[in-house]
Amino acid sequence: MGVYHAKDDDAHRITVLNAKQWTAWLSNRFLSSKNIIYSMYPHADTASFPMIRTAVQGILENDKGAHLITMHPDPSPASSSFMHTEFWLSFNTLQTWSTDLMNYEMVRSDYIRLPVKPVVDGEARYEEEDGTTAFQVRRAGYWTCLAGGFYTYGHRDNWKSPQTWRNWYASPGAVQMKIMGNFFRSVDWWKIVPDQEIFRKWTNGNVAARSSDGDWIVAYLTDKSAVTINLKCITAFSFATGWWINPLTGERTRIDDYPTSESKTFTLPAGWQDALLFIKGNKDL
Repeated sequence: MGVYHAKDDDAHRITVLNAKQWTAWLSNRFLSSKNIIYSMYPHADTASFPMIRTAVQGILENDKGAHLITMHPDPSPASSSFMHTEFWLSFNTLQTWSTDLMNYEMVRSDYIRLPVKPVVDGEARYEEEDGTTAFQVRRAGYWTCLAGGFYTYGHRDNWKSPQTWRNWYASPGAVQMKIMGNFFRSVDWWKIVPDQEIFRKWTNGNVAARSSDGDWIVAYLTDKSAVTINLKCITAFSFATGWWINPLTGERTRIDDYPTSESKTFTLPAGWQDALLFIKGNKDL
């Protein structure tokens, strides 16, 4: 739920004089409602501190921590981590508005901050807006998730013409988000540890992560050059099985079995723009 927007602050509709009264009323109104996250949309600078803290005081007056609180910072690129240590900030929200590797780098930066808080890339570029392709949308999504965060998909017409939702709700990027979500749910996403050391040599656009249990690794590849994977990152098994996963369809193709004491070189399948390489420990070998 949006608490206030930077434009409200700029236009003096909501100020430090009335913000607490407004947010106290708001939090009391929705106190018993489930599945609400309070989010502000402030300018991401220190001048916003008084307004933000006053608004939060009003929320907590009635809510008392019953609901999560975050901020959608403005303008892009920015993160709510400019107030990371505030006790009330439940998780960090980013506005990258980019299709570039920034979506990995900014999430990764917030992922390693202390105290540990979840990270959401809340506004990367929307599909079809400014020519954004489905490939750019899913690429930003995989970069975000393999940096240890969560990703919010958007389509240009979601805000420009929401009444036309039947024309775009099943757009290619939206369908591929479901495929991405299915994959991460299948591997216990909460165990993801971003780790570029999985690559023997890192290539721009390729990112990787491993399970905290040491039983699998996953690499998202967007570069057509061969990559060498350090299988020693799988510590729980002596052997592992590799699969290619097509981000367009979710289809899995078994590659081969490998001893985890070695490194192995892989090349993006012919004709693919990007791919998931999933290698999982196999106790039956």
